[in-house]
Amino acid sequence: MKTAQQASNRQIVLDAIKHLDHVLPGQAPIHDFVHHNTLHGFQHLPFEQALAAFTALTGIDCYQPAEQFRQYYSEGRINDADLDAALNRHFGDSGGEEVCKWAGQSLTRRQLYRQALLCDLSPATPAQLLWQLRETDLLQGQDSRALWDSVLERLELSLPDLHPEQLLDLSREQAESWLANTDIDRAEQDAMRLMDLFDQVGAGLSLRGLLAALTGVDILEQVRPQLIRFCASLLDEGQAAWRLPQRRELGLYQAWLLTLEHDAEPMFQELDDWKNPPGDWPGDAVDAIVRQLQNAGIPAERWAGYLERLTLELPGWSGLINWRQTHPDYRADEATQPLLADYLAIRLILDNAYLGRLCQATWRCAPRLDKLRACFEKNRAEFTVRQAVFGRQLPEYLQHAGLNLLADNPRSSDEWQILADRIRTWRHSPLAERAGELSVFGHGWRLFRLGQALGLAEA
Repeated sequence: MKTAQQASNRQIVLDAIKHLDHVLPGQAPIHDFVHHNTLHGFQHLPFEQALAAFTALTGIDCYQPAEQFRQYYSEGRINDADLDAALNRHFGDSGGEEVCKWAGQSLTRRQLYRQALLCDLSPATPAQLLWQLRETDLLQGQDSRALWDSVLERLELSLPDLHPEQLLDLSREQAESWLANTDIDRAEQDAMRLMDLFDQVGAGLSLRGLLAALTGVDILEQVRPQLIRFCASLLDEGQAAWRLPQRRELGLYQAWLLTLEHDAEPMFQELDDWKNPPGDWPGDAVDAIVRQLQNAGIPAERWAGYLERLTLELPGWSGLINWRQTHPDYRADEATQPLLADYLAIRLILDNAYLGRLCQATWRCAPRLDKLRACFEKNRAEFTVRQAVFGRQLPEYLQHAGLNLLADNPRSSDEWQILADRIRTWRHSPLAERAGELSVFGHGWRLFRLGQALGLAEA
């Protein structure tokens, strides 16, 4: 007999699974004609807002990269008439309004946006910008030099008299002068970054996403092929070469457990520390989900968000299983009833198995949110290094140093702290961009490139 707490935990999971019907794509089996709106849960929003909301929720980009569209333009697949039509539709009459003047030339909103579409206006790194200015003929012409000087004057910016490599031999006095400009001390900054990332678990991140951000290893690369194999066997409608035994009688989860008892699928052979025989797992999929969430240290108030994140990491399969579950009258080849709880139970077991191996090899700890957080509370310098390296936030010399340190993975905190201090110094140096501030590498470079594209010379 289940206790009140057990019943409450089950209800949290059941309610969360029910809510997923409003989030997942209504992916039905495809028979005759491919027609499916994967954004059906966002139909109440205007199209552009729906795409933005979908991307924010799933992390899936709804557009091709801007570079690809520029390639289409160069090939003639997108032409000037297409651009004019899109800009006119977006801005209407306001597109022809003057927004600024440069060198006596009136510039309209349509002109600015057109060039922003056609030109790469990405910020430059300090090393890239310094190389462009010093090693190429970018500023050799009088007009280009005048434009660059005018941009710096208008934005009240100056090019730092400092090369990134000079930070390798930075004096203590110089470093302390930069660090004195911050109102938040090092410990508080590290604590805030740690809290921000770990608080995302159950909202924008799963444990898989958290570990990928801190190790660069994505365990979904191992989990995905196994999930697809079993999901395809369950939903094959007579087409699969191999079928999961007893899937009709037992359902996906319990039939999957039977394959593990006999090691029919050698999925755990590489997991030397696998110590959970299938007989120790709950026979009910919902109970298995509860246990795996508890084993992972996910607070109960985050369970719903965590399960949503798991399903959205593989939305196609999740959506198809959910559609079959919510359409029990669908006529398939046999009376197999797919259930989202079965899918989620298997996903969580596989995730925790591979996460366990990764955590044990890297930190010698269990793959639990609370254990990992406590580990980094004691080793904030290591957290700083890992987040910066795998977040691609560093210049080349620091990125290289970080990767070397990660390969050694020292247990002593001293080496982590030395590199963390170098990263912190970089973040407060004149070469690093800071939110809310103009920079020569970002705003200055982009405005200069826009001015070149518009054929501007001097102000």
